[in-house]
Amino acid sequence: MKNTAKNFMFYVAFVASLGGLLFGFDTAVISGAEKSIQVVYDLSDFSHGFTIAIALIGTIIGAFVCSKPVEKHGRLKALKIIAFLYFVSAVGSAAIIDWYSFLFFRFAGGLAVGASSVVGPMYIAEISPSRWRGPFVAFFQFNIVLGIVLAYFSNYWIHGIAHDWQWMLGVEAIPAIAFALLLYTVPESPRWLIQKGNERQAMIALERIGNREYALAECAGYRESDAEAKKHGKGAVKQLFSKKMRLVLSIGLVIAVFQQWCGINVIFNYAQEIFQAAGYGVSDILMNIVVTGIANLIFTFVAIFTVEKLGRKKLVLIGSGGLLFIYSILAWCYFVHASG
Repeated sequence: MKNTAKNFMFYVAFVASLGGLLFGFDTAVISGAEKSIQVVYDLSDFSHGFTIAIALIGTIIGAFVCSKPVEKHGRLKALKIIAFLYFVSAVGSAAIIDWYSFLFFRFAGGLAVGASSVVGPMYIAEISPSRWRGPFVAFFQFNIVLGIVLAYFSNYWIHGIAHDWQWMLGVEAIPAIAFALLLYTVPESPRWLIQKGNERQAMIALERIGNREYALAECAGYRESDAEAKKHGKGAVKQLFSKKMRLVLSIGLVIAVFQQWCGINVIFNYAQEIFQAAGYGVSDILMNIVVTGIANLIFTFVAIFTVEKLGRKKLVLIGSGGLLFIYSILAWCYFVHASG
């Protein structure tokens, strides 16, 4: 593979992974603004909680409903719509209109986050050579955590200026615009083009990533795998939900649910509340949030580069054991603080 083609391949993966960066940024940026939002819109505790959760509701819906439009209209067009949703959500959330409008714009951002979690890795996997698919998809995950850290830094730097919470939410429009513009410089997924019968465009995209020999081999591989999928598609679905797979599938789903339920998400959304309860001032709270984000970034980096050596199960056990240990210490510290 020529260096120019190889560089273009890395560039395409970088552009697609910006969707992951916006995913992380949008998820975490609310942590610096949620207290001000409650005051500005005069929200009850329930309304405040619902306001924070509305983006997560959008995330679930976005991930669930995006598959059919992506198959019909293509991965690249879907990513452009996602970038537009990020931009609209950022600008709309920063504008004080009314509470219902704020909910709408945060919900739109949630839709973008949910769709990003599906379309971004899908696009990267389909456009990357087989030996690079794993690292490039992992790079998307790394960018999610990087986006979280950037959101924390952004909140820390913006805090204290006039209308700071609005700037915290609105600044996301800048990377959203950059993401949208860069998407016009990358090709559509060759696999999707093959599925739609547009082999000529698929060849052009693949030749930009490799060479003609590589493009011909990849196109042949796509046709073969698609034919195999059509032949065994229904059988594969039945096998997935068969009795012998039920336990494995249930464990996988439970792990995913509990990872979200007891993981870092509570810090993403209610960091100010948590650190304030521990007795910190606002500036110290925001700095502690930054430190938390950096730790999250570092250990995501560690996990990506040790997962092949240690194995998935061992890393899950280490992470789960770490959560149990840390949460036990935190619970004890808060109990002592409240008692004192």
